[in-house]
Amino acid sequence: MFFRLLLDNFKSFAQPVQFDMFPNLKRENLKEHVYSDANRPSVMKMAAIYGANGAGKSNLYKAFEFLKPFCSDFNNSLNVKEWYNKNRFILPPIPDNPPVSFIVEFVKNGNAYILNLEIDEKGVKKEELLLSGLGVKANSPIYKRSYDKIAFWGFQISEQVKDIIERQLNSFSNCSFLALNGNLKIISSHLLIDPFEWFKNDVLSLSYFRNIPQLIDLFSKDNGLMSFTNRVFSSIGIGLKNLDVKNRSFEEWYADLSEEEKRMFGGSELNIKDNMSLIKMQDDRPVASIINEDGSRIVKELLFKQFGKNGFVGDMDVASQSNGTVKLLILVPALYKMIKDDVLIVIDELDNCLHPKLLKGLIKLVGKTESKGQLLFTTHEDYLLDQHEILRPDEIWIVDKKDGVSQLYSLNEFKLHKTLSLQKGYMDDRFGGTPIINFQAFWS
Repeated sequence: MFFRLLLDNFKSFAQPVQFDMFPNLKRENLKEHVYSDANRPSVMKMAAIYGANGAGKSNLYKAFEFLKPFCSDFNNSLNVKEWYNKNRFILPPIPDNPPVSFIVEFVKNGNAYILNLEIDEKGVKKEELLLSGLGVKANSPIYKRSYDKIAFWGFQISEQVKDIIERQLNSFSNCSFLALNGNLKIISSHLLIDPFEWFKNDVLSLSYFRNIPQLIDLFSKDNGLMSFTNRVFSSIGIGLKNLDVKNRSFEEWYADLSEEEKRMFGGSELNIKDNMSLIKMQDDRPVASIINEDGSRIVKELLFKQFGKNGFVGDMDVASQSNGTVKLLILVPALYKMIKDDVLIVIDELDNCLHPKLLKGLIKLVGKTESKGQLLFTTHEDYLLDQHEILRPDEIWIVDKKDGVSQLYSLNEFKLHKTLSLQKGYMDDRFGGTPIINFQAFWS
């Protein structure tokens, strides 16, 4: 469960800002959007981030996009100096080159953690992991690192093991100690493994521009996901009866390919290893997955059962679908996972290619469905600003830019009457985060 993220000197955020999922418990509407637990603070199920183009709202998404691999993959190709110079605030650069700073607070397996991370052009200036006291008691340190030096609390670590760790930190300056230890299993304590697994498995960042080659395998292996997807698709009025995965022998599928495609896939010489799949992409969409099942090559294809004239239902492949349908196809597995598991799904430009009414229906579905995870997304769609049916004010955040610096705040900071139309207030620029359009300057 995710609590909060603090940023400083990151991209357009020149000053410290905090984004959090804490609700205003005085609000009476949409109580099903709040996760309550006697052992920890209540948190929101969802949050939407609004802002004009160029205001910096996608930079929140990019923070998670960076933190996930940095804290879970020690074999990345990150050049720390290059990353620092590209991602610190540069309009203008802050004097004395302060580090880019992240603070993340989250819960994994009953424990609340705080990761404090500072990166400068030399590497990881500071990496500190603490057990959070949740505002009730003092935070307890677990380890603190500065570049290739590290100290531990509560662990019996020999000088020899500590020396090995510090040599590894010197060799792998492009990742966190969490990632290094999680992959090499130097220290097996759950206090280190659980936070590593949270970043690795419980944070999923999804951009509109991302395609998912393994989409066919995902649907074919998870009947629950397929059932959920068909319920969504059949209820939104886009002319689809249902989605299915069709199995064909490789030989039958290969015979239908063009000569150029046949040369690409190699015919009888194509060897697919167990537990592996070869994906055929068309227009950045997965149209076929070739796998090895019990020694036989099987081709799986996504088929859309599409309504036609006079009740006719025909099969169409993913290549024939609209961008909006494909976008929805990519979104649904993420929403299903958020409903089923305690994960954080972060989506950039959720509304891209989706009709406002469809998007409203999806968010309303997530809000009303019993779930375990959290959804964070950026959007421009003012149609969602309905505090009675779709989003509470404490689920709505604004990014506004002044003099090149992004500011971040929640609508919860405003005094809002329960009868107020948030949609009208936002479009009337009562809250900020909207573009300033000067047509007079254009014509002058």
